[in-house]
Amino acid sequence: MKRGSVILMLLVFVPLVVLGGCATMNKKSDTDLQTLKAQVTDLEVRVQQKDTEIVGLRQALSKTTEEKYNQVKESSQLSATQVPTPLQIQQALKAAGYDPGDMDGKMGSKTRKAVRAFQKANGLNPDGKVGPKTWNALLQSGAAK
Repeated sequence: MKRGSVILMLLVFVPLVVLGGCATMNKKSDTDLQTLKAQVTDLEVRVQQKDTEIVGLRQALSKTTEEKYNQVKESSQLSATQVPTPLQIQQALKAAGYDPGDMDGKMGSKTRKAVRAFQKANGLNPDGKVGPKTWNALLQSGAAK
């Protein structure tokens, strides 16, 4: 073969091979790109579904939390005829504006002192004991604040 023929072959066939390869690669790249776009679209739909699910779960949790809060609130409120615990007495004294000391659930000297001060201020016998009259007055005083 002559040198000119070899050069001619290189000039004609090499670009054909390169371009042919590029066309195949472009076709494959287009297919890969379309596949990736479809996957992204699918993932976006799934994310939107999960977001909707999360909103529903948050609403359900909020409703459940509110129901539980109301149950606890109702169960912690005593009527005037029920016997209160020391912690409930301390909470009622605090709500009425009297300092029972530490909220420790014990009828210590500070709590009894606060009970006596409350009783004196409300025209009750200042004996430091929380009977039905004192408890009813505490409930009414705390509710008024």
